[in-house]
Amino acid sequence: MKKFINNISGGDLCYYPLLLKALQETKGMVLEFGMGYGSTPLLSKYCKKNKRQLLSFDYNEEWRGKFDNILNKYHQSFLVKDWKDIYMTYADAPVILIDQSPGEERKHTIIAYEHTKGILVIHDTEPNGAGDYRVRPLFNRFKYKVEVQTEGAWATALSNEHDLIKWKGKIGNYDIV
Repeated sequence: MKKFINNISGGDLCYYPLLLKALQETKGMVLEFGMGYGSTPLLSKYCKKNKRQLLSFDYNEEWRGKFDNILNKYHQSFLVKDWKDIYMTYADAPVILIDQSPGEERKHTIIAYEHTKGILVIHDTEPNGAGDYRVRPLFNRFKYKVEVQTEGAWATALSNEHDLIKWKGKIGNYDIV
């Protein structure tokens, strides 16, 4: 995964360094809210290799079905009719990637997991532009926050238990601030 991160650039994958750090710092289940070509194959491979359970959720059956070929005993996927139905079922997941649609739902996911002992990694957290899902006002509910800020998309990691400040610095082509 580190080798891959060193070879990427651009805003669309700016959450990779934060996701890598979250995976390295934790053990156990990984939740993926919103499946995609950037996160799902990477997480599936990582979790299989490291024998970690990955649960991927998507609101769109077409997107959920695109990844049936990579499911394995460590990776399951589910179609979501209402995001609120799944939040508290997995309240203590160590890593939660938040990249779901509709994007406006992300703020509800952050609120649902504000008391988790895990790490939230949120994609599209820039203050303005296409990814402005109005999540930034919620960040003050968390003790620790770090970000990757690009000219395009931003990504943010939040936690109340894990000292994310130690992540600050350069990883690959990205600066964690």
